[in-house]
Amino acid sequence: MRAPSARIIVIDQTPADLIALAAGLSAEFDFECASSAQEGMARLKSYAPALILVGESICKMEGVAACHQLAAQFTQHGIPVIFVTALNTPDFDVSALWPGAADCITRPINLSMARQRIRNLVEREQLRRQLELQRDRIKLEEARRTTLEDQLRKLNAALDQSPASVIITDLQGCLQYVNPRFTEVTGYSAAESLGQNPRMLQSGLTSEATYVNMWETLSRGEVWKGKLINKRKNGEVFWEEAQIAPIKDEHDSITHYVAVKTDISELKQSEAALIELNTQLQESIEFQSALMEAIPIPIFYKNAQGRYLGFNHAYEVFMRRSRTELIGRSVFEIAPKELADIYHAQDLALMAQRGVQVYETQVKDGAGSVRDVMFSKACFTDHTGEVRGLIGCLLDITEQKQSERALALSEQRLTEAQRTSHIGNWELDLVSGELICSDEIYRIFEIDKTHFGASFDAFLAMFHPDDRAEVSAAYARSLDTRQPYAIDHRLLLPDGRIKYVHEACETSFSDAGQPLRSRGTVQDITPRKLLENQIRQLAFYDPLTGLPNRRLLDDRLRLAIASSKRSGLCCALMFLDLDNFKPLNDAHGHAVGDLLLTEVATRLKNCVREIDTVARLGGDEFVVLLDKLSLDKDDATAQSLVVAQKILAALATPYQMRRPRSTRKDAVVQHHCSASMGVVVFRDHEANQVDILKWADAAMYQAKEAGRNTVRFHEPSATAP
Repeated sequence: MRAPSARIIVIDQTPADLIALAAGLSAEFDFECASSAQEGMARLKSYAPALILVGESICKMEGVAACHQLAAQFTQHGIPVIFVTALNTPDFDVSALWPGAADCITRPINLSMARQRIRNLVEREQLRRQLELQRDRIKLEEARRTTLEDQLRKLNAALDQSPASVIITDLQGCLQYVNPRFTEVTGYSAAESLGQNPRMLQSGLTSEATYVNMWETLSRGEVWKGKLINKRKNGEVFWEEAQIAPIKDEHDSITHYVAVKTDISELKQSEAALIELNTQLQESIEFQSALMEAIPIPIFYKNAQGRYLGFNHAYEVFMRRSRTELIGRSVFEIAPKELADIYHAQDLALMAQRGVQVYETQVKDGAGSVRDVMFSKACFTDHTGEVRGLIGCLLDITEQKQSERALALSEQRLTEAQRTSHIGNWELDLVSGELICSDEIYRIFEIDKTHFGASFDAFLAMFHPDDRAEVSAAYARSLDTRQPYAIDHRLLLPDGRIKYVHEACETSFSDAGQPLRSRGTVQDITPRKLLENQIRQLAFYDPLTGLPNRRLLDDRLRLAIASSKRSGLCCALMFLDLDNFKPLNDAHGHAVGDLLLTEVATRLKNCVREIDTVARLGGDEFVVLLDKLSLDKDDATAQSLVVAQKILAALATPYQMRRPRSTRKDAVVQHHCSASMGVVVFRDHEANQVDILKWADAAMYQAKEAGRNTVRFHEPSATAP
């Protein structure tokens, strides 16, 4: 059975001689005829022929423009076209009739010549398509390999820089891998951890049922999620949220377990607190030596014409070329031209100047690998002093160059990471006093490091004066106890602005206990602190007057009751309601009403002590809490009456409020306002918070019914507690 023949489409109106040509080539090709260009294009929808023969009658029948359009469509499909014509003049240009034609056959047709030309064109097209297919496969494979390598690099980097602890154990639970975060959280180094069982972290506080459930889940090949109470190396108990999954091989058998764990201690201690981000970036630069121990240095020598005369075995091994590939050859015969030009120029310079020559470049060995090397060469001469050649050796410095590039890249990444997270690091040599700071430290402190003498005292001077003693004491305690410390404090910038920072420090000591070096980090937490202050202000204070709101008043009242229970001292709660507030709002608007409420708050605060509380419940209702009055209730009542009368007098003084106007001078609004006040004097646990407020409110309404601008005290009934 013969192999399938290549198909050829013949497009001609009168293809008699082309049919004869097809008959002569039928042993090698399959022919199909089409009487028009449209019919030929229709055949292309069913299959792609190896070649198309187009007769000149098609151009005569359909016109040159139509043939040009048809030629463009054939070219777009990548199908070669042979134009068959009776024209055979020297100035004949086939492209004028059929642009892009691969060849031209003239009538009468020479069968032998036509067969060979068609065969060559078909074979060439087949080879071209095979090469394109092979090139596409190679590109696809290279892209796949590059993707896999990139994914592996990213995975390794993600594990090393992960903010979560990652560990891998074998089936017996022995640790085979721990990432830097694990050592940071637990206090155990990688050397102390590998080969150990995670049971070394158990604190005894996690229930046995948790571990039973964990192993039952893992034995089923499922992922286990849960929380564990573990213990660090220093004995400190901490919480972890863990996700443990089995690792399976291609036979679906479990071979290892991987756990990703997050320290959630702070979250467990306070659900409402913001989890502090204090990621410590660690440099992890691994130097690997690729040179085999005890391998001699590669040595070679050349003649004055630059051809190799000999070399040692180490050079042969390094170059991955046999002796027959090198002896008698020049660098232009064994190295890429761009490298050979460098070698040749250096050789000529050495032989012209003599002496010793050392330079760095690259070498591409016989296997295609490119290595960074350092050449060291010297000339040798004959008895007359004429240069006869040179001898040289090379050192493989590829690892050194890679390390330099990796170090530069690592330093760049560390700088970018510190800038992004607003965390800077510093290191203080306690012996020499030298202080080294990262660029982010200078950015946080807003210092130009080129005009700043970096020292501990210089940085301490930028701390807020109220915080310097506390920070210095924390550092002194750390040196005394040999324990790390962490503290939040403020910076006072030259322009008066204040920044909040979180500082952490750890000091290393000599065997004799002498402090050697302190290393620390500083993180800018100003946005977080400002947000916390804003949240506190919104949660506990009235936004208009700045007075404590109902929530903070409840807390102060609870503390006052508890304090009274311990000391026996009486307290008093005054409930005030403004008597003439609504008419002001109706006449002049809420803006003027707000000015009155603000002035009322100021007058109330001026009437009481610092230990007392003035609060606004809403609208025109205010509360005053008097703390630590007399032990005797009657005396406490008298004290409360004095304060109440002082308040009534202060609030009854006329108010002058300036109302802004956009087009005219500000208007001054004068208003007379008084207050009705109800007072409850209490001690110890005579009543709860709800009752005290209710009684004071009722007494206030009694004051209103009595004519307003007066005070009424709550009189407990015989059944009241």
